[in-house]
Amino acid sequence: IVKATTHYKDPQIIVEVSKNLGEAMPGLDIKQIPTEELLASRGL
Repeated sequence: IVKATTHYKDPQIIVEVSKNLGEAMPGLDIKQIPTEELLASRGL
């Protein structure tokens, strides 16, 4: 992460440090989270 953020404008380094990361984290639909579980209500 540090190397990627330090060299964010260098695509070759980004490719190098991005290898073998695995699958991306799944996203959450904010509308599917119960109100009592939300930490903030901004933008809703």
